[in-house]
Amino acid sequence: MTTAAPAATAASTTNPAVGDPCTLLTDEDVSALVPGVHHQKLDTVAGTNKICEWPNERGIPVVQLQVTPADPAGPGAELKTSLGPAGYKIVDVKGIGDRAAAAVQEADPSKGLTAAVASLVVEAGGYDVRLSTPMVEIRPGSRKYAELEQMASLAVERLTH
Repeated sequence: MTTAAPAATAASTTNPAVGDPCTLLTDEDVSALVPGVHHQKLDTVAGTNKICEWPNERGIPVVQLQVTPADPAGPGAELKTSLGPAGYKIVDVKGIGDRAAAAVQEADPSKGLTAAVASLVVEAGGYDVRLSTPMVEIRPGSRKYAELEQMASLAVERLTH
């Protein structure tokens, strides 16, 4: 799921990763979390907002990476607006970047849904790094969730250094 980015600021032109987030993670980095992904591709959403996608064998994006200027309201603000109304719980995440938040799909056994992370947003160096994993079940507290956090940390490290 992609959404419009916050309004661009002067910071948006100072880091090339904003124009090409594919520079922050390699296919190898992503396939450690989701085996079988295909080569990354850069796409444009919401005008000039760039998103890097890794599709599965059917061409469906299963990992998405987006870099935008940081939202002054914090990394959870956009998640609350975009995913909160759809029933996702927005939780603070400690230990990554300056601030971080995750959107977690609530479990609903009557619909066959388990709790799963849909998106992780990390604020660092004046930017928000958003990793989304549509169609990938990543449960909070699982090994896959720890790998998602590590992948986000790697993207943030490459962005800020």
